[in-house]
Amino acid sequence: MLVGVCFFFERDTRDVYVMAQTAQFKHKQTEREQQVSSRLLENAIPQHFANLLLNQDPCMDADMSEPIQKIIRGSILMADIVNFTEYATKHEALEVFNALNAIFNRFDTICNNSMIEKVKTIGDAYLAVDYLHQGHELNIVSKAVAMVGAISKINSKHNYTFQIRIGCASGLVKMVILGSIGSKISFEVFGNPVQTAKLLQQEAMPGTVLFSENMYD
Repeated sequence: MLVGVCFFFERDTRDVYVMAQTAQFKHKQTEREQQVSSRLLENAIPQHFANLLLNQDPCMDADMSEPIQKIIRGSILMADIVNFTEYATKHEALEVFNALNAIFNRFDTICNNSMIEKVKTIGDAYLAVDYLHQGHELNIVSKAVAMVGAISKINSKHNYTFQIRIGCASGLVKMVILGSIGSKISFEVFGNPVQTAKLLQQEAMPGTVLFSENMYD
């Protein structure tokens, strides 16, 4: 009888131990997944907005929630690769991808090292905003010049012949996060500086940077 009691006691103890270890493993796995999700979110949108999204009520109806937005004074950078569409029609898809990847990875590095927020890429165009620096006008123009220099180095390394043209403008910018946790999230910027930077980029000569008049002040 005593043997039977010991057997059941050991079995129950073992089962409790296994359940505890399983629960601990699942907890750590959930923590790791949350950390990865947070890092991915912070890489996709500004950290301030990422924190707001992570603190949202997950039960909130997405249709009823207002877009997260903030109006700031900042500077916009719009870069475009000259004649890239023509290049894309003459090369294999993988070659086109590798070329864009090399260029945009370098631009990302320049922005990340300077605390400039990449907004998005649109085809072969690159959009970024600087609002964290007191002298954001000078900072973003200097990084635009760095991007022009980076293209020359990429051309030499990969035997490309690319050129870029860049427009920069400053003023009041509305930053908006469209979407919510559990859906596709989009970081967007609106305002006169965005339109002005786009127009200046279109007017710029290949290999040059144009910036708005108010950035002289």
